[in-house]
Amino acid sequence: MTSSGQYPKNAPEIYGVVGYPVNHSLSPGMHNAAFKSLGINANYLAFEIKPDVLPLFLKQLNKLGISGVNLTLPHKEIAYKYLRNMSKEARETGTVNTIKNTNGKLFGESTDAYGLLASLKEEFKLTSLKNKSILLLGAGGAASAVAGKLASSGIKTLYIANRTQEKAVRLAEKTESSSSTRCFVIPLDDKAVSMVISDVDLLINATSSGLKLTDKPPVTWSALRKGLLVYDMIYNPPITPLLKEAKKAGAICANGLGMLLHQGARAFTIWTGKKAPLTVMRNALSKSVKSSCKQKS
Repeated sequence: MTSSGQYPKNAPEIYGVVGYPVNHSLSPGMHNAAFKSLGINANYLAFEIKPDVLPLFLKQLNKLGISGVNLTLPHKEIAYKYLRNMSKEARETGTVNTIKNTNGKLFGESTDAYGLLASLKEEFKLTSLKNKSILLLGAGGAASAVAGKLASSGIKTLYIANRTQEKAVRLAEKTESSSSTRCFVIPLDDKAVSMVISDVDLLINATSSGLKLTDKPPVTWSALRKGLLVYDMIYNPPITPLLKEAKKAGAICANGLGMLLHQGARAFTIWTGKKAPLTVMRNALSKSVKSSCKQKS
């Protein structure tokens, strides 16, 4: 910013990811590679913002010269409550993970469900979810962002496992009210999961359990089964405690790197109006994952 309070005409646009914590995010490398490949003068940064400070941070986006942000844990539901203008999908999910700033007017989007469905298609060749039964672990912002889209994709049954039953019930009721999917709430433990797992085609982890390698898995191998599709939305570490357990049970596993790629690509297009360079972004993520693993080893 110049002494007159104006940003230089040739200053790069600023974008970023907002979370708490946020140091695990691979988004900066992915988006900066995309900007560079298309010759866009922009930088993508990581902003570690505490939840109680998020509304103030969003209010200052224009003054800070930030053109758009992604939101990760635990900010998606907080941003939804703060914003007035948002897409239909964001309103339906009750979450916002992408914000575009146009001269101080903030617009919220939810690109998580798009990213998840695109990744499921790539990882598991799931071109259709019609009549599938899904077990969703968690009932927070990440789960809320995808539950409705999963239901509208034609799934037969959605089991929601969460430690706080009241939150899971609210999500189940909301999902059932806008779809023909039958929703059931179960405790998040091995005993409850093992009782329904024979009916489940796909398990999706939408909890934060696994962000640290020292975290206990939300369920263990004894509750799972061979051939089950297990998708963990967490991508760093690439092999989470849940995925380790799932592999012991003979499940077919994937982490959330593909979801990150595709939700990020959609956010990129929302901000720039340009088609996202998927190959460039995928390669950047691959390099970031390898670098992250080396640092932890």
